[in-house]
Amino acid sequence: MVDPCAPRALPTEVDERLDVLELALEDRFHRPVWTILHPAGDPARLRGPLHREAEADTLNEAVYDDSPALHAHIRAGVGSAGTKSARVTKQEQSDPAVEGFLALAAARLAPRTVEAYRRDLAHLTRWLGRSGLGRSPADASTDDLAAYVAQLRADGLAATTVARRLAAVRSFFRHQVLLGARTDNPAANVELPKRRRTLPRTLSPAEVERLLDAAAGTTPRALRDRALGELLYGAGLRVSEAVGLDRQSVDLENRLVRCLGKGSKERVVPIGREAVDALRRYLSRGRPYLDRRHRQELFLNAHGGPLTRAGVFLILRRLAAKAGLEPERIHPHLLRHSFATHLLEGGAQLRADGLAATTVARRLAAVRSFFRHQVLLGARTDNPAANVELPKRRRTLPRTLSPAEVERLLDAAAGTTPRALRDRALGELLYGAGLRVSEAVGLDRQSVDLENRLVRCLGKGSKERVVPIGREAVDALRRYLSRGRPYLDRRHRQELFLNAHGGPLTRAGVFLILRRLAAKAGLEPERIHPHLLRHSFATHLLEGGADLRAVQEMLGHADLATTELYTHVSDRRRRELYFQAHPHARRKKHATQATRK
Repeated sequence: MVDPCAPRALPTEVDERLDVLELALEDRFHRPVWTILHPAGDPARLRGPLHREAEADTLNEAVYDDSPALHAHIRAGVGSAGTKSARVTKQEQSDPAVEGFLALAAARLAPRTVEAYRRDLAHLTRWLGRSGLGRSPADASTDDLAAYVAQLRADGLAATTVARRLAAVRSFFRHQVLLGARTDNPAANVELPKRRRTLPRTLSPAEVERLLDAAAGTTPRALRDRALGELLYGAGLRVSEAVGLDRQSVDLENRLVRCLGKGSKERVVPIGREAVDALRRYLSRGRPYLDRRHRQELFLNAHGGPLTRAGVFLILRRLAAKAGLEPERIHPHLLRHSFATHLLEGGAQLRADGLAATTVARRLAAVRSFFRHQVLLGARTDNPAANVELPKRRRTLPRTLSPAEVERLLDAAAGTTPRALRDRALGELLYGAGLRVSEAVGLDRQSVDLENRLVRCLGKGSKERVVPIGREAVDALRRYLSRGRPYLDRRHRQELFLNAHGGPLTRAGVFLILRRLAAKAGLEPERIHPHLLRHSFATHLLEGGADLRAVQEMLGHADLATTELYTHVSDRRRRELYFQAHPHARRKKHATQATRK
């Protein structure tokens, strides 16, 4: 006798489609598919009845069209003997008020959000029907919704899921109030369960390597899987962003990817060398063999259609099983969590190797001057350094402190001793006026006009400029001039800032003061220098909306292009930190060494 539940052979295409559908069901209901389709059965019975092509079509409709068929399957069980799947007509399911709300929502919200609202409101409608209330969602009361939330909690749903479902209900009733159909929002006062903010799970760098290495191979699908994994991890993309990419979304020359995120917000993200190399191989040797329909999407499935969210889940779980990881633990967002965590962990450990091009250029300038001197003396007839080619100097972005770090640095100078008052006044002036260290130590008592909150300084090329200063700097200078400087001024000096012996403060003295304050504030002393406060002054002004020309005058820049560099600090610094910190932003050491050999 043939067991009706025994697994039967199916065409590969049907089998693959069922795998995708099963995963989509699990993704929707947050529990294994066999507990949805066979609540009283066991997982071994799933493979027989479920693997029928006709029921694959039914599940396809249920999952992707959100028809009532899925719920009929859940109530009756799939393939139950002598039972047809109960189907609810669209007239029975649809509610005019809900449909009107969804139609308006579709004009301003993302399609996935509208679909989520549809599911959540349909769930409320079914619950109202099963509870014997016989009401439309538009007629529900606060007590009805409180009972609904209690039932969701009793069903074991997470607090985040309950909150998401109630968010759809609240939006629906806000819409009803705006239309004048109701005078109150019954969902407004429904108490939600407290949501506990849990830490995101991540993979270790070694686990990520194992997962991505599992996609080794030269087949089109292997090349696609490697490129997909590298992009998810190397750019921290959401799965919806990854499957929404087209061929024009990636700029391999500049190592950038342009994606459309939540709320249709576009952003540009840098990608590392590993991702670029994987994408190059996929685009040249993998995608042409998958693209049978001349699609624009970047990632395609085995049939030439666009890769779906469920397809990405299956790919990662298959790679996880091959890599010896736990497949049920692996999902696309896990790579996004790992991307962010590894960036933050790696940022403080990496240092540039070798001398910068600016250092090389400065040293060669001294050598050239020496040989010019030799030529002038007649000791030589040529300058051997004149034709030496210099490394190209890239105009780097200035490093800055965040406003919070500046506050910590300046607060470290708290105290009422003469030296503490001087250090606070010095720090406030360097940050509050953007002075160079040479300009700050060159100030005298007449250089500051506390009444009008101005400071007059002598910059490069003996150019004088007047810079406004803030209240914090004025207050700090007043305290220093009245209660600090008189105790330091033993020699009747004119300089504004004096050292502990009564002499003028020097550039080296300012460096030592700032590094001492940095150590006290818990910052990296070797990173702190006077010019860092000048960079921070300019960057924070521009971020706050200051005019570029005004900032140029305050800094004393002869060329506006020098000031414009600060306008790019935020974007360029983010990209630079990415390339320094992300494990896949650089080539591996062994690969680099092999290339050199």
